[in-house]
Amino acid sequence: MDYLFLLSLARTTLFLITISYDIACEYSRNIWSRMYKMPSWLHIPDSTKIRFRVPKFHLPAHVAKCWAPFSFNFTKWVGRTDGEGVERNWSWLNRITRCVSMMGPGGRWDTLDDFCNYHNWRKTTGAGTSVVLHLPTALIDIARRPIAPEADPGHPGMHHPSPCLPRLHGKHANRAPWDRERLGETGCRVGE
Repeated sequence: MDYLFLLSLARTTLFLITISYDIACEYSRNIWSRMYKMPSWLHIPDSTKIRFRVPKFHLPAHVAKCWAPFSFNFTKWVGRTDGEGVERNWSWLNRITRCVSMMGPGGRWDTLDDFCNYHNWRKTTGAGTSVVLHLPTALIDIARRPIAPEADPGHPGMHHPSPCLPRLHGKHANRAPWDRERLGETGCRVGE
């Protein structure tokens, strides 16, 4: 497990990585000492900060002392991430279990690879639709969020409530901000 984990992060140029793993509380223990036992080309750069979190569905099964330190709810810059994205493949792949159980290893791997690639292609091509569906809710949530005194003022998600928020009423209240602005209901421009 350590080899695959470190191989996937070797030579990364990212400054912050959040790892979602069902047993992150256990796996993260002594990860750095285990890393230094591996070849040097597998070492994560010192400039990269790694945070381990337990997906929201799995967290209640852990002991209480794991809840706060490994919760996505208390983690900066992850939004509403639940960490369960990887698990969603399993329900989709369950449909082909009878077929692949009769295959040899090569055919099984190729079939699973094809199904996973197709699933990723569907997520990629459907991302635009997903953003359009969820953007109005996200904009309203951002507008309602007050600035936290200890928050980084340069972070885009932390700002004072929008002056547009009190005007979100009437027959066009569920429309996206750009539609309300076009209809003259908000009195402000998107991006303010």
